[in-house]
Amino acid sequence: MAGKLTQLEQLRHLVRNKVSCIVQGYTELSDALTDGLEDDHKDITVRQLMRHEGFEPKPYKCPAGKLTLGFGKNIEDGSIPYEVALFWLEYDVEDCDKLLSEKLSFYHALSDNRKSVLINMCFNLGFKGLTKFKRMMLELIKEDYKAAAKEMIRSKWASQVGQRALELEQLMIEG
Repeated sequence: MAGKLTQLEQLRHLVRNKVSCIVQGYTELSDALTDGLEDDHKDITVRQLMRHEGFEPKPYKCPAGKLTLGFGKNIEDGSIPYEVALFWLEYDVEDCDKLLSEKLSFYHALSDNRKSVLINMCFNLGFKGLTKFKRMMLELIKEDYKAAAKEMIRSKWASQVGQRALELEQLMIEG
């Protein structure tokens, strides 16, 4: 069990730091996931299912008509464990952070709190939705964080998310 926990921690490290599996010597993510695992019945089954089910990143209907995702995960009849949802959330936060740092020239100069505001909004709205906050973006470029926060609060988004917007407004102002 301890070996598997270490394997999960290594995978989390790969995701959080976006280290290429190829740099690590792996040609596929599945190789990184299964390298060093003992071949007990569960590990053998994981490899089989990865091959048999294949990976589908978007929901699809399986032959039985069930909405399915990933490696044949039926998402209609079941649920996901908290740990899986948390891992997925961390992956999405990392993805938003990378996107924002690539697309917004001023992003690197922001404080961690202000970056967290933009990541939160990007996660909620998508990057395309976030970029519709044109006045807020202009204020961020000018480093007028109070005005940027005001633009956040004046939006339709703020009325939709309520307390979330107020909390993010404070973080934007206080930095």
